[in-house]
Amino acid sequence: MVLFKRKPVQFVNRPPVLREDQELWVIEETDEIFTSYDDYLTRLDYYKQTKFICEVTGHSGLNFWSALQNEEEASQEVDEAYPDPLREPVLRKVQHSTISRIDNLVDWVFDEFKQDFYPGEDVIVTLDDLTEGKLHGAVREKVRFPERIDEDGTLQHRAYSRYFVTLYDKKDHEALVDDEHIFRDRKVFSKQMLRSYLKNSLHREAWSGAPWQVKDNLASRYRIDTQIPTHLQYEAQVIQRKINLPKKGEHHGTILNFFSPTKGLPELKPKGPRAKQTAQETDRIRQERLLEYQRAMEKNPNLASSPRNHTARKSDPQIIQFINQHPNGTSLAPKSIKKEPELPPPPPPPPIKYPREDLENPISNSSRPTLKFLSDQAVDGIQHETVGALLETWDTLNVYCEVFMLDSFTFDDYLDALKFSSEEMQSELLVEIHCSVLKKLVNSENDQNGKANIVLPQAPESEEDDSKSQSKTSTPTPEPEPERRTTRNSLRKSEAAEARAQAALDARVHQGAELDQCVRGYGWKRRLAKRDFANGRWIVIVVGLLNLFSGLPHRKVVCESLLAKLAPPDMPPTEETAIVQYSILDINERVKIIQFLCALSIGTQFIRDYMEECTQTMTKFRKDKIEWQRKRKAHLEELKNLVQERRELQPNAPAPAPEIEELTEQIEDEEMKDGDETEDAEKTEDAGADSEDEPIPARSLRRAKDREAERKRKREEEKKQKERAKAEKAKKPSKEARQLEKVVKKIEAVKDSIKECETEIAVCDDDLRENDCPRTRVLGKDRFWNRYYWFERNAMPYGGLPDSSTAHAEYANGCLWVQGPDPMEREGFIDVPDAENAKYTHTFGCTISERKSKEEGGTSLKDAFQWGFYDEPEDLDRLIGWLSEKGTREVKLRKELQAQREQISIHMEKRKEYLKTDQEQSSESPEPVTRISTRTKTYLVDSNHRFMQWHNSTALRDLGHIHSEPPKAQKKGVARPVKRKAAELAVEDEPRQTRGSANKRSKGPSRQGTRYDF
Repeated sequence: MVLFKRKPVQFVNRPPVLREDQELWVIEETDEIFTSYDDYLTRLDYYKQTKFICEVTGHSGLNFWSALQNEEEASQEVDEAYPDPLREPVLRKVQHSTISRIDNLVDWVFDEFKQDFYPGEDVIVTLDDLTEGKLHGAVREKVRFPERIDEDGTLQHRAYSRYFVTLYDKKDHEALVDDEHIFRDRKVFSKQMLRSYLKNSLHREAWSGAPWQVKDNLASRYRIDTQIPTHLQYEAQVIQRKINLPKKGEHHGTILNFFSPTKGLPELKPKGPRAKQTAQETDRIRQERLLEYQRAMEKNPNLASSPRNHTARKSDPQIIQFINQHPNGTSLAPKSIKKEPELPPPPPPPPIKYPREDLENPISNSSRPTLKFLSDQAVDGIQHETVGALLETWDTLNVYCEVFMLDSFTFDDYLDALKFSSEEMQSELLVEIHCSVLKKLVNSENDQNGKANIVLPQAPESEEDDSKSQSKTSTPTPEPEPERRTTRNSLRKSEAAEARAQAALDARVHQGAELDQCVRGYGWKRRLAKRDFANGRWIVIVVGLLNLFSGLPHRKVVCESLLAKLAPPDMPPTEETAIVQYSILDINERVKIIQFLCALSIGTQFIRDYMEECTQTMTKFRKDKIEWQRKRKAHLEELKNLVQERRELQPNAPAPAPEIEELTEQIEDEEMKDGDETEDAEKTEDAGADSEDEPIPARSLRRAKDREAERKRKREEEKKQKERAKAEKAKKPSKEARQLEKVVKKIEAVKDSIKECETEIAVCDDDLRENDCPRTRVLGKDRFWNRYYWFERNAMPYGGLPDSSTAHAEYANGCLWVQGPDPMEREGFIDVPDAENAKYTHTFGCTISERKSKEEGGTSLKDAFQWGFYDEPEDLDRLIGWLSEKGTREVKLRKELQAQREQISIHMEKRKEYLKTDQEQSSESPEPVTRISTRTKTYLVDSNHRFMQWHNSTALRDLGHIHSEPPKAQKKGVARPVKRKAAELAVEDEPRQTRGSANKRSKGPSRQGTRYDF
């Protein structure tokens, strides 16, 4: 029945009297008839609301028609799936049950029928003979034996059952089993299926305490009584509640009101929830009631001496009820008065359930492995805030490197490029990063006339004022006439205005506007549209952007601090000033510039389109993965059946494991055996080939008789071999042997199919991981709310782009990064108030802050601006061992680290090899560096600097030039061959390898690439 606001939908009753000529409106699905069109439309609008609920599935947010269709389909599925022999017993069991919650009802029914079986039900039995294994069959007959209790009250045996089961696996055979050797298939009888069946078969009225009732059609089919008992009806429940409610000021025992002439006794009924009383408390209550009765009789001697009352003391039912009445309303059996025993000791505390809050677990004796910091790795002057921005920009540039047309680069090369400072030469990596990001902010002049792809704020007022003041000062103004009178007040005002203007000039911290307009009419936007990046002029564009966005309140501090460095007020506002000043910036300021540009680029349409494309690709990969998982499941089921068939054909073969996982382990073992056999066969073939290649001895006439005897012996051996071959050929294999051979071949084919499915599932998992680019996923948090990141986990290949110029490094970041706790988390969980600290100290002997300092081993992170890292596999193993399995946060982090441990360790080792190779090369090549000068800039050709080996091959391949250089102009009508390096031509001859080109199934754009071809 469809529900509306958790209540069954009530249909409209039919009109009492209908005329033959009367106009009617009918809703066929509900068989409702309306005589008014307005009522008909109102009812339709009611059914179209998305507030209906399917009673069977619990799906909400549906209109009436969808809920009705959903309920019919679900009911049909439940009826088809639920076993017939269990339907009638289950319905009889739950008829008129008063268990309110459906979950509790399901648990109760499941426990009742878990070990109870009925004739006609499909079951699985196990025999005492272990070689038989599990056999399928159907219950033919059931015999129930009740429990037996001796006269002294000892239990001789519990109730049990015996079942005659007809076996499917062995024809014309039956098995007599007890409760311990029979069970159902888990898919046939489960709580989920039982819940669906009960919700489809039961209903109840909408009042508290209403009993469950079987639906009328099912009750008539199974002949179940639908008459509700009197004590469970609504009227009886209302009357019972009124009786149980005492009136205000009234006592429960009426005999006390009679005995107490002036003051009533205090109310004896306890308030609050009813508690279960022990036997000692029951005896104590009985004694108190008897004493109260005796005191009441002593206060009224006349009543005690009356013969009528004397008999009443012994036989009056009110007195007996008062003495035996429990405060909670339950009757107490009469017992003799005895001395109150001692109270039992309090029960032990309940067992601790794990996992629980991490800081509630005992303090660990070991400490976390020592963290490393960038400030200790020859990175002088780097601030704590810069490390987070450094990781953020590196991750953004590598995740969206396809959008920016950049080769991927390692974190160590990126760090070295930012540290490198020289006025003579430039780092191609650093220049290409800035130019590629700037290109996404404004289109070229040939594309929509240099349209801006970001929302630009209004220009600062100082820029307009300066331009206006310059235009005004450019035209000469006439000098004031000397004849005009000048007063002291006017002179004072003019001097004050000049002083204010001079103070404004002195207070300027930068000349960003002047440097941006150092060439009149050629501002940053026009420069960017013309792609004027050569010779370091991209720095002038950066200055213009910083000056424009310095008017925003949330960017003012950062932009003005950078402009004060790039365009200082004490230097001329020229291009050379900006270029020279950028060369002396430290790593903190350079990271801020890149972070500023990346933040602007994230809001462009290019990034949004790329994320949307990756989301659609992930949807396709998920569907492919589900399809391969279904095929794998079908192959596993087929393999299980084939193994069972082989077992029947070859009884002496070892019995395989019943679980599918163990079957897959056997697959690997058999493959290893097959590989060993093939190797042995290859060795024998090689030996035969070697023997055939031996030189034949020269013909000699000596010892002719010996040679003739040798030939005779060989002829006899060949004759015997032919006879044996004929005998083997004449001996045909039996029918069972041929069938067994076919089954074995099928098993091998299914194993290959399962292996192929598992390979494809792993490929889909990698594709999903590499296309998951909307956010950087955290591995987890430890007990002190430190966050752990492995940036290669999502949105990038493990070793960077396979066609990158530094792909030989075979790693991207190679470190496990740790971030300190967030300020809100630290305030709420670590720096707690003094009262909570006192409680924690009483329990654990120290405060949370002291525990943090002790267990983190001296390398504690105070806040989220501090970052540390691990770059050794041994430290990773010790970290996994330090994490506790009993904490809610650390158990998840430990699981993630164990799942990614192999990949993290591999790329940590790759990073060590890459850095070690670079150090060896730098120590072995002391000769001077060769430089090539182009115009006014110099590039390193063979340098000790590792990051100088990076080249933007992606831009060369797609654009024909790097971002910092203008495109090469060609004369009209003349086609000149372009001279390129041999490496570039080799790259062009091969098909382009993107992150998804290695996928042979043409799944669409992917980030996987040819990572398996390293």
